[in-house]
Amino acid sequence: MTEPARRLRRWCQRNGISRPRPGWPGIVHQAWGWYDSLSSVSATVATVAIIGFLAATTLYLTTASAAVRSLAEVQAATAREAAAARISATVAAPVPVPTPIDGSALRSVVTLPTSLRLREKPSTTVATLRDLPAGTRLDVLDGTATANGFLWIRVRMPDGTLGWVIDDGVE
Repeated sequence: MTEPARRLRRWCQRNGISRPRPGWPGIVHQAWGWYDSLSSVSATVATVAIIGFLAATTLYLTTASAAVRSLAEVQAATAREAAAARISATVAAPVPVPTPIDGSALRSVVTLPTSLRLREKPSTTVATLRDLPAGTRLDVLDGTATANGFLWIRVRMPDGTLGWVIDDGVE
């Protein structure tokens, strides 16, 4: 160090002018100055308190993240079990068979694109009541019969007409 630089340094020290430490932000200098002003007992207590705070925060965050992970696993397992129960319930549950009461409909069907004949009785040899166009809605009533190699179902038209149709002609 040159003589003029030494003199400048001494003058700065005598007049209380100091250079900031390079690379440290101002808040660190302020905090460090506060820490330096403490007695050794107070400094020890402050250090222990800071370390305790950091340890407690780390423990809390670790525990909380583990709890969130385990909660997510429990929720996923519960959702899987519920889905499995729904599937097994729908597979294992027997389908109830509706019982008609005084001629009420069991289900509604629609005639297929082929022409279909509504007949008085379940046979191809009896009179035709009506030719049903494709898309006609029918209510299926209680009663089936087998005749002429076909399965016949008893139906009611929307206007109330009762008759029989071949089962293959409706869906």
